[in-house]
Amino acid sequence: MRGFTLLEVLVVVAIIVICSSLLMIAMPGEAALADKEARRLAALVEAATSEARASGQPIAWTAERTGYSFWQRSEEGEWQRFPSESPYRTRTLGGAIAVEGAAVTLMPYGLQPPFEAVIRSGGTQIILRSGALGRVSLERLHAS
Repeated sequence: MRGFTLLEVLVVVAIIVICSSLLMIAMPGEAALADKEARRLAALVEAATSEARASGQPIAWTAERTGYSFWQRSEEGEWQRFPSESPYRTRTLGGAIAVEGAAVTLMPYGLQPPFEAVIRSGGTQIILRSGALGRVSLERLHAS
């Protein structure tokens, strides 16, 4: 009778374990995706603050059920979302990532109103806060 030796089976199992481990390392987890989204939002808020100052026009930000949007004033003075080709386009967060925060209007003159948003995913919570000058800081909280 022919069959596999114990050594051959162990080698195949070891190869499967190594490949599975590499795959798990390569795939971003929910916490990594939440961190990436938080860093993106922080950069966008800082850029929008600079854009409002440079253009002389206010830019607003709102958290929505599945993501967030930046708003600008139309020629008629109505608030409208930025177009889809803009860096400030509406963003939809995937998976179990959620964003919360009160709407804020980034002003072109003077000190900025405080900005605070929370991005949650699983046991990770990232708090974004800005000061009067518009610089956004991140605070990561992990569930115990």
